[in-house]
Amino acid sequence: MRVCLISGEFPPMKGGVGDYSACLAAALTDQGAGVTVVTYAEAAVEGERRLPYTVLPRLKSWGYDSWGRLSSIIEAQHPDVVHIQYQTGAYGMHPAINLWPLFMRWARAQPQVVVTFHDLKVPYLFPKAGRLRKWPGAILAFLADALIVTNHEDAATLQAEGVTWDSWRAMARFGRRRMYFIPIGSNIPVRPVNGYERILWRSGLGLQGDVPLLSYFGFLKEDKGVETLLNGLRILLERNRPVNLLMIGGKSGDWDRSNWAYAQRMEAMTQEPALQGRVWWTGFGTVEETSAHLLCSDICVLPFKEGASLRHGTLVAALVHGLPIITTHCPDVAKGSRLDDRNARILPELRLEQKVVMVPPDDPLTLAEAIENLLDSPERRASLSQQASSLAAALSWDSIARKTLEVYAEVMN
Repeated sequence: MRVCLISGEFPPMKGGVGDYSACLAAALTDQGAGVTVVTYAEAAVEGERRLPYTVLPRLKSWGYDSWGRLSSIIEAQHPDVVHIQYQTGAYGMHPAINLWPLFMRWARAQPQVVVTFHDLKVPYLFPKAGRLRKWPGAILAFLADALIVTNHEDAATLQAEGVTWDSWRAMARFGRRRMYFIPIGSNIPVRPVNGYERILWRSGLGLQGDVPLLSYFGFLKEDKGVETLLNGLRILLERNRPVNLLMIGGKSGDWDRSNWAYAQRMEAMTQEPALQGRVWWTGFGTVEETSAHLLCSDICVLPFKEGASLRHGTLVAALVHGLPIITTHCPDVAKGSRLDDRNARILPELRLEQKVVMVPPDDPLTLAEAIENLLDSPERRASLSQQASSLAAALSWDSIARKTLEVYAEVMN
């Protein structure tokens, strides 16, 4: 089977969708697919990358001027399936990629189109576009032969907006569309540097081995709740609770630069007297270094403003590394709403409620108390670690690639 993955970003660019696309391409190749990745020109590096699949960093923009170039590349590759990895920010918040499948069919290219929605954020159209901003996402879902969602929350949202199994099957003249649930995997495998020892690694970072270490993994974005975390840390320190915080990874990605000002503000906040000397930054590191950073922490804290979801690769990485995790309720979940029974039965083992500690978003005091309670309970930390590790098989790239190939096979039949 010949597969063409389209991704708005790709290594060495820094971004979760790019990392996902690289891991998926490798896993699909391992299972016998012929894979080509079409991506942004900034993904090009000097010299040859020894990869088992082909990377074509040919796109200089993701605007409407990309349509002809992208269609020409696809026609030259003759794939059986085109698989769009969709995240609005990775395509510069532009809606052109949403309409491109229609243009491609006008241009006589007829491969099956599969779309993975990595988030449901809306692109920019024009000032005061209002509800029209939802149209490009709906159009892309409508044009696809199959739709993949990576988390229960997005499945429920699409269902609420009418993108359901029944409504798609009713569109007989447009094919037999289906929606599938396939979680993302971790782009950081449990593979620390050679000779890794927890205490020695902490010491090498300049950290005291006996002081509890919290970790945060991911870019500094406003929707990640970093300010809540830092305020929670401040509360703990004001209570004379000795604790350090390790900020793992870079501060911002290569493509989505909308959060640079927020990242600078958060960095400045860590230099305030109350937090000074308690926050440590790793910067971008190798996969092995990042794995070691995760493993050396006692608790991973991810206070997402919109609540925990398996769409977050950083959360998936923490789970795969078996860390005790404190994160946040989805607002709708906190109010008692639930997915309908069909969605609830999709991989119920991936439900997070029993595998992490959940607190309300934007609540530094409750977050600080949850951290304090977990630090005081080694038994609870050990239980959470075991629960997190139990997800490793379901979140493995081998499993993800196998399920993705099953989707391809269904849309081709």
